Amino acid sequence: MDYTLIYKNHGGAECRICGLNFVPDSPEDQERHAHEHRVLICGALPIGVREFLKSFGWAVAFNDGGIERLKQDLNPEKQEMAIVA
Repeated sequence: MDYTLIYKNHGGAECRICGLNFVPDSPEDQERHAHEHRVLICGALPIGVREFLKSFGWAVAFNDGGIERLKQDLNPEKQEMAIVA
């Protein structure tokens, strides 16, 4: 069993590593997924991690209650990925 994929009811899947939503049975989607992993190997960050870091940075920089707003929208999986990055 592949623990890196979260399978959805509609036949698609979400990769826990790169965050890509795709159809595992589609050759085009498999190639796109492999490409995303090659990009990550070269040092890029997944989009969810980039957005989390950016929103947290803005909330801290402007100190306008943004951190409290972030607590409502945070995804624990993305937080863990940001810590690892």
